[in-house]
Amino acid sequence: MLFPANFLEVYFQLQASFKLRSNIMISGFYGFQRNAPFQENYTNEHRPGQQLIWVVSLKKNHFYQRFRAEERFIQDKSHLYYQFGTRCRYQLGLTRDFGSSHFINLSNEIFAIPSGPRNAFLSENITYIGIGRKVKKGNIEVGIVFNTIVRNSDRDLRNLLLLQLQWSGSMTRMKDGMDNMTMHMRHF
Repeated sequence: MLFPANFLEVYFQLQASFKLRSNIMISGFYGFQRNAPFQENYTNEHRPGQQLIWVVSLKKNHFYQRFRAEERFIQDKSHLYYQFGTRCRYQLGLTRDFGSSHFINLSNEIFAIPSGPRNAFLSENITYIGIGRKVKKGNIEVGIVFNTIVRNSDRDLRNLLLLQLQWSGSMTRMKDGMDNMTMHMRHF
């Protein structure tokens, strides 16, 4: 089945990150997502959460792992309340610098939903490749996302090929490039 091209979601995230060691960072964040943002049947989701990022840098290559736990408050318009659930995400990726201001980013991320509304425990997989440019106190990045989602309780899969545009800006940037306060915005 083909789906018409449209905006599937708009997502904003405000995050405070703290460096534990030169290659380990923890973060706390709040994310807001609106699904089907330009349609009457849109839904909102509020996501406070925390994450741990571990980076190994070898010359221009930066290998990273991220574990994220999210507390999700998902709007249920039919009952006029928000459902609560948790989701864990594990991402493995590589960022390679080209020159002083350009980079390529490759990653794969799996999603598990231990509690709350779900169609499957392992609910989603995202593979991403993007190119970006470092700008003053942030990055601009565009890439292709291949997203596999378990879409219903019968375990039917939906495969989506998406375009992602991302801007991340830092209020302050540490000497090694790790941010301590970041805002992300992305559109699918």
